Amino acid sequence: MKLIFTYDSTDLINLGRITATNEAVGKEIHVLTVENEKKKKLYDVAIEIKKETSDGSLCIIFIDQYLTCADEGFEWLQCNAGIALIKFLRMMEVKSHIVLITPFEQYEFIKLSPANLIVSSKGISFTKYLHEFSKKSLSEIDALASETFNDNQNLKPYIMAEFSLPEDERHNWANWWGIDRLWNVHRVVEQEKYGLTERWHIKEYPDRLKDKLKALQNQEALFLYGHQEKIITNNLAEFNQEVNKLDEKLQQYISARNLFIENRNHIESQKNEKSSRIEYLELQISLINKLLPQLNGLSELFLNKRADNIRKIINLSKEIRELEEESTNEKQRTRQISYAIADREIKLTELNDALKNEEENYLSEIKNGIEQLDSNIQKLRSKILSLSIPAIRNKLKEKSPLILYIDDQANEGWSNIFQHIIYNQEEQELFKVIQPKESDRIDANYFNNHVSKVIKELKPDIILLDLRLNKESGTKIEVENLSGAIMLKEIREQFPGIPVLMTTASNKSWSYEELQRIGCDAFWTKEGIDTGMTEHDSVKNYLRFGELVNILTGEDFIFLTKYASAISKLKMKEKHWWLNPKWCNSAIDHYKANIQINEEVIFDILDDALLIFRNYLRKELLQLDFGTTLNQWMYPSLIIQHLAKIIEHIHGVTQTGTPTTEYIKNTRGDKEAGELLKERGFASHYNEAKTINYDSATSFIENLVKYLNDNPEFYVGPKIIGKISL
Repeated sequence: MKLIFTYDSTDLINLGRITATNEAVGKEIHVLTVENEKKKKLYDVAIEIKKETSDGSLCIIFIDQYLTCADEGFEWLQCNAGIALIKFLRMMEVKSHIVLITPFEQYEFIKLSPANLIVSSKGISFTKYLHEFSKKSLSEIDALASETFNDNQNLKPYIMAEFSLPEDERHNWANWWGIDRLWNVHRVVEQEKYGLTERWHIKEYPDRLKDKLKALQNQEALFLYGHQEKIITNNLAEFNQEVNKLDEKLQQYISARNLFIENRNHIESQKNEKSSRIEYLELQISLINKLLPQLNGLSELFLNKRADNIRKIINLSKEIRELEEESTNEKQRTRQISYAIADREIKLTELNDALKNEEENYLSEIKNGIEQLDSNIQKLRSKILSLSIPAIRNKLKEKSPLILYIDDQANEGWSNIFQHIIYNQEEQELFKVIQPKESDRIDANYFNNHVSKVIKELKPDIILLDLRLNKESGTKIEVENLSGAIMLKEIREQFPGIPVLMTTASNKSWSYEELQRIGCDAFWTKEGIDTGMTEHDSVKNYLRFGELVNILTGEDFIFLTKYASAISKLKMKEKHWWLNPKWCNSAIDHYKANIQINEEVIFDILDDALLIFRNYLRKELLQLDFGTTLNQWMYPSLIIQHLAKIIEHIHGVTQTGTPTTEYIKNTRGDKEAGELLKERGFASHYNEAKTINYDSATSFIENLVKYLNDNPEFYVGPKIIGKISL
């Protein structure tokens, strides 16, 4: 048996000698809460005691109610450190019998405070003086040691009796809780690196988070609402299974796409071939039969109809061949056989004509099928990426994105866990932090003095920005007045292209809509203690963070950044060829008036298109549409149509109402503008507009920016003007 004595002074050790009828009871172990004049945290004292009880031997733990410790807390803790230590031990699953040294009786404790309710649980007895145990026999002490906390007893009611989330500390609680949730998932993801440990084991956590987790209230919160790592492990396994199923479906779509292409190529290569017609048609049937099981409803009706027609043609062709062979064998064609052949040839001609007439429709259906499969393949790949930690990791490893993180709690543990999620290790050269002080006033002056210069020097691929940088509490503050929103406005004013991922403890959709209006690209929610998120939710939230960083540092948002940079350079340019008087006056013969070009109009159109493009990426890549129902092609079409207004303005079309493309391209000789307006024409008509996509929009933007910078060659009437001299 072990007797474990907990004191706050070495002077009291000798008081712990216990004998039973003058016989030694067992091995004595002394755990101090103050050592070398240094106070210990009760959490650390509990860890020491747990280690002593971990061998499974019978133990009695003696705890003084009035212990000196390093814990800072409310008034109750100052007078009841011993009871707080009991709570730590029970939450750490130490079930050994505990003797509380106190002048009070059990009922007196419970009357004093609900926080003391745990003293009424099994496995706890009271004594006023240690020497009282010397009067007990060995059998009595053995019996006492056997009275442990019962496994059938539910500890939660004893912990929950006085637990409450402090309103004035909600911001701080949301931060440490969110970090702990991410670390719990990350430890399971990195099992080989960290190993699975008990819930209370925090040795691999960042130092600042460790201090938070050693507080009694925080441990109570983890005990009551925390996650189990085994469930997280099971959830990750379920995600992996889903990824495998999606991958199988992806391969099916890819196979179907390849068959569609093979079918199309086969038709186009044999369009004018008359020989081996039956072999060609039989291969068509073979390709269709391969396609049908893989399409899940896609184009099945059309394919079945075509297959039926082809079979009829094949059968008629074979019948004609057999009849011809029969007449050849008889050396003379009988009238009956001739009639039969002629009848079948008429039917065959009709079927062949029908098949030929539907060929273009069939090729169009194949084209639509390929496009639909491409869309499905893209969605599946995005879905797989959103559920697969290895896939996200590999993408981020390839990019090694340069990140600026702005948060008043950044160095409390967020910076550390974010780096581990993104880079799988700490990367301080790639991950820069700005942590505003509580006394800092977040406004334009702060931004210009502390943030703008860093962004210009760093040129980050993405900015992570917290919504509350001044520890604002409560829900009555308008979103746009929160410190992070104020910072976001300044970022968008000076750096419109850099993607911004907002981190917030709020999960209110109206908050997201307002932040999107101000200019953030995506939102990630810090898990709060009162959000009721399950282990499954925590795993999804962990994955979502990595997915968002990956998307916002991808090629699409890189293009957005480059487009915004191109606009900024145009605005800073001192002279533009399209503002030159020679350009404006060159149309006077036709218009009978000078063209009045306003550069602000052009810049406004460019800025508007940037916003439309950003909304397009939010909708397509981040699924942030908040109820909009635009089809996939509508955003690119809208971007092209809106930007084409710049050409019209430069050529004075809005002022004169002159027909655009013909005059601009032929009379005025601006071929580049003519080609751009030709693209606008496609984007303006419904049937053609449906073919407009992301590549169409980005190509138009690139060509337009080049056009605005490059000073095109043009002429007016028969006279060559050449390039405008700036």
